[in-house]
Amino acid sequence: MAQKIYSSNENKLKSGRIMAVLWVLLVLVVVVAMVFSIVFVKNLENDKNGEGQTAKKQNLLANVLLCVCDSENKNVKPQFILVGFNSEESKIRVTEIPANIKIKGSVKTAIAEKMFDYGGGKYLKDAIENYYNIKVDKYLSCNMTEVEVFVEKLGGLDYKIKSKMKQVNSDGNLITNLVAGNQHLNGNQYCQFLRYDGWKNSVKKAKERAELLKTLINSYSKTITSEDIISLYEKISNKFDTDISIIEMNDFSLKFREFKDIENPATVTDVDFADKDITAVKLGEYYKNNK
Repeated sequence: MAQKIYSSNENKLKSGRIMAVLWVLLVLVVVVAMVFSIVFVKNLENDKNGEGQTAKKQNLLANVLLCVCDSENKNVKPQFILVGFNSEESKIRVTEIPANIKIKGSVKTAIAEKMFDYGGGKYLKDAIENYYNIKVDKYLSCNMTEVEVFVEKLGGLDYKIKSKMKQVNSDGNLITNLVAGNQHLNGNQYCQFLRYDGWKNSVKKAKERAELLKTLINSYSKTITSEDIISLYEKISNKFDTDISIIEMNDFSLKFREFKDIENPATVTDVDFADKDITAVKLGEYYKNNK
């Protein structure tokens, strides 16, 4: 086949067309880059002012059910704490759900402790969510030994014990032995407080233990970093039963920094669980009834 030979004019014309196309492409690239820069700067301004969609997505709004059981002391009832993180209101809500409160689940109606025994943290989470018509996003179940390790690695807790706390379990073993007054609780002493069952009623017990967790959160909300949270999670997460992924935990750890400039973000809610309907209204107010 004969090779086509272009004249010098044809070559110039072809080169001109190529250059024109290249110039058009260059102009398009410049225009796109300018538009992207304007949008990017605008988003940064919106984020800074807290007005953009990106800024809104950074808010931490989640309700988590914490379930703590004590495998070493079977007669110690489990602890169920509902913690609501709401950075829009700059509040962390803490409510202990008494183990003996009756809740209606999808399969059975029973007290919270039996619900947990029946289906674990997930089943109890779903039952609380449906029974009180609130949104419970995640759950985390662990043993008392993991709580002890967690508090130890944080560095303990300064706390005022109101009165002497001493108790033995059904086997005659001393499980709580705390003196009254200001003291620095280590991980073991923190768990001794949780095991204590000498309160005058279950409501008092729930509020006292919730107060302890509230103090722990407020003590470390300013100093704990996202790296600390992930490190602690990785050290003891193999002992957890949870539907919180490592990616979600990482996202949580980053957003938790929003509370570092708040004096005392955590507070214990005023819920006594005596009446189901009143309790549902209260929980809805505190935990953003967005179900």
